[in-house]
Amino acid sequence: MIPNDVLSEMVRLLEAGEGFALATLVDTHGSTPQKEGARLIVRADGGMAGTLGGGCIEAEAWEAAREVLRAGTPRVLDFELTEDIAVDYGLACGGREKMLVVPVQAGGGAMSFVRALRDAMQSGRRGMLMTVVRADDGAAAGASAAVWGDGAIDGTLAGLEDEAVTRARKALG
Repeated sequence: MIPNDVLSEMVRLLEAGEGFALATLVDTHGSTPQKEGARLIVRADGGMAGTLGGGCIEAEAWEAAREVLRAGTPRVLDFELTEDIAVDYGLACGGREKMLVVPVQAGGGAMSFVRALRDAMQSGRRGMLMTVVRADDGAAAGASAAVWGDGAIDGTLAGLEDEAVTRARKALG
């Protein structure tokens, strides 16, 4: 799920009517500073909440988030932290990371979705958060839904809900 500090900031911003960009690590291989699910919020003023591990990758994610806020279009970023790059930048790790950066607009369904996530975290409700990263069939990158243990869904996966429920039920056992 989403780290509590990031979720709290999402709620705060949306309640204030402010949009933001959300960067999420969606895939990692090897030694990386963070693992899948790490998140970073970038506000319109450039402020941040959360972390993707700091350093040069977080700086590039911040730049991409600022562009996503301006353009309103999600982006997928791929990073390869080779040994040479690690040495050049003084990094203690190497591996590959894939990151999804999406704009989140105040209004619409974002507020109810984020509140549902917050309520689930506070109550300990079991579920899975699923997000479309890339889709060739027209589904929107960044579409997200929480699929709960009882099969209920909050959010939307741009037409992929049936598949998400099937996968979530299998994973949740």
